[in-house]
Amino acid sequence: MELLESIDMMTQNLPYRKFKPDVPLHYHARDWWAYAIHGILEVNVCPRLRMWSWKHIREHRQKMKQYKELYKKKITTKKPAGEILISLEELEKTLDVFNITISRQQAEVEVKKAGYRIFREGAKDSEENKGWFSWLWSWSEPKSKEQPDVKPGILEEMLTSEEKALLYEAIGYSETAVDPTLPKTFEAMKFFVHLKSMSVVLREKTRDT
Repeated sequence: MELLESIDMMTQNLPYRKFKPDVPLHYHARDWWAYAIHGILEVNVCPRLRMWSWKHIREHRQKMKQYKELYKKKITTKKPAGEILISLEELEKTLDVFNITISRQQAEVEVKKAGYRIFREGAKDSEENKGWFSWLWSWSEPKSKEQPDVKPGILEEMLTSEEKALLYEAIGYSETAVDPTLPKTFEAMKFFVHLKSMSVVLREKTRDT
């Protein structure tokens, strides 16, 4: 039990360890109080304030769009350029798994809707295994029209029911999920109230002398 408690304490202290002062506790109370205040502000308070700021939301949306466009170029190219891979790695350092999964699913759906072929890493290319006659036959046939550019669209309109099920399964979402904190007899109800008029009276209460 003591070992588990020690490991638990080390895990909880891990985010604050970089702010820990390199001085003993005794006779350095000011430094240790500054360590506690600075650690809580930087780990618990400031990230939440930045998360809900419009600047952070705008930057986050731009990163997701940029990641989706780069990932579309990666999966539609047999040998993607090194710049694309490096840019994806840099964005993956700042985005979490949930947003990366969402961006990849959106990219794959838009690529499939546009008619492009998706190249999977490690998957064998069937065209490489074709014989000489099949190559000659494909060369003699007229070239088909170039595929149109991939245009982004609304995800809900582009997804079929099967694709929605795969996307929801990937992100762990369910449309019929029930909140476990609610009682079994809970019934959701909506009330609509139309306020025709309202009056407010301000009175000053006099004190008895």
